[in-house]
Amino acid sequence: EDPICTFETFNHSIAAVGDSIYILADGELMQCQYDGSVLAFVSAVELPEDDYEQLNSTSDGSLWVSGSMNDILRIENGEIVNTYEDIDNLAMHPSGQWGVNYFVSNECSIVTFSGEDYSTSPITFSEVDTIMHLCVDENYIYACASAADDSGHKVFVYDKSGALQTTLCDAEGESLGSITFVTQTENGFIGF
Repeated sequence: EDPICTFETFNHSIAAVGDSIYILADGELMQCQYDGSVLAFVSAVELPEDDYEQLNSTSDGSLWVSGSMNDILRIENGEIVNTYEDIDNLAMHPSGQWGVNYFVSNECSIVTFSGEDYSTSPITFSEVDTIMHLCVDENYIYACASAADDSGHKVFVYDKSGALQTTLCDAEGESLGSITFVTQTENGFIGF
């Protein structure tokens, strides 16, 4: 109904839980309702800091909010139910059981959650130099990153073990610009 204006280019995120759409923009988390034609603001969700950057939803209805230098938050029904320390940015698998902790280097970690606790195991994406954004869907981990061979910004598609499955690039094998979201579709992959 009302526009959400931001001067930020990359640090905002959207996630859906049922008919609720959550928008993280300029450090604010907003719950909206979508009725099929209009997206209407419902309420703000209080966050302990104002510099969160990434928002994921999982199949159990949880929201996962992260941003470097902040604790990871798991939110259910607008309330923070878990806080996890020592994780930079978190891209969650839709199951809510694991995610990938990343910052900018190609050395990341798989984070496996069990209630209040979590464990980590290292994973390295060797084809990558600097990660700009990372996404996880049902089948793949997508590192949106500058290539280690200096061929530009590409999307490197990995399985959970860190094995490269394919690289997404332009028709000449060069850069895609700045991809900030990727997922698999029936017809291949789509990136924005």
